[in-house]
Amino acid sequence: MNAEQKKLIEDNPNLSGEAISRLIGVDKSVVNKFREKPTWKHSGIGIPFVYDSANKDGIYKALIFNGRTLARGKLTHVIENLDRLIFCLENNNGNLPKRLKESIFDDLEFIRRG
Repeated sequence: MNAEQKKLIEDNPNLSGEAISRLIGVDKSVVNKFREKPTWKHSGIGIPFVYDSANKDGIYKALIFNGRTLARGKLTHVIENLDRLIFCLENNNGNLPKRLKESIFDDLEFIRRG
């Protein structure tokens, strides 16, 4: 791999390894091997977090806690369930109820609608 190819990889972290490999004519594994790996990774264990995800229908938000997806959909839906999750964790000794279905939050109302 020459210096120009390395510079192209460094300057385009948003492009997939496959796209760059097709552009410069090398195998995808060569591009992925050269790329700098992140020094840390957040798994979210013990901390609820929201992230963007995508599927065939488009981009959506997801609420993850302890490796489990608790809510998916629009931001308002996910934030409402995050509020319910925090309330549940604060009032249940830091634990979720035994069953982890979205329906466990259905009867809780915490967000003020204005």
